[in-house]
Amino acid sequence: MAIPQFGRPLPGRDHKPRPGAYAIVLNALRELLVVEEDGRLYLPGGGLDPGESPEQALHREFLEETGYRVVIDRCLGQANEYVADETPNTAFNKHCLFFAVTLAGGSGVPAIATNHPRWVPVPEALSTLSNAAHRWAVRRGLNLPEDGA
Repeated sequence: MAIPQFGRPLPGRDHKPRPGAYAIVLNALRELLVVEEDGRLYLPGGGLDPGESPEQALHREFLEETGYRVVIDRCLGQANEYVADETPNTAFNKHCLFFAVTLAGGSGVPAIATNHPRWVPVPEALSTLSNAAHRWAVRRGLNLPEDGA
């Protein structure tokens, strides 16, 4: 199966590869856990550090961003997305894996990242998640139609 592609390379920008791993977790109210950074919403997770597996990166990033530990239930799929960077003439080709996860409990310490975790109803999340690949993964993970919630 072809890997979904979102966006296109931006002319005049150096597109650096950036693999990442992101999580989809719902609560009993059917709210999605997201993180807010600079007014934009994303799924918890992020880029892999050198030598890290996607699963290791997801555990580390999720704990840093939300203060929670997770259990990975299953891989939901992968997608590529071209994302602009704030640095002049740069951008990322983000190859991301998406996982369904279950919260395993708080770490006893607050999140160390500056992003703010929030629970958002699924329809609102689908209309406000900043990255198209993240919206695609939520629809896929929740068995929703590709074109809407």
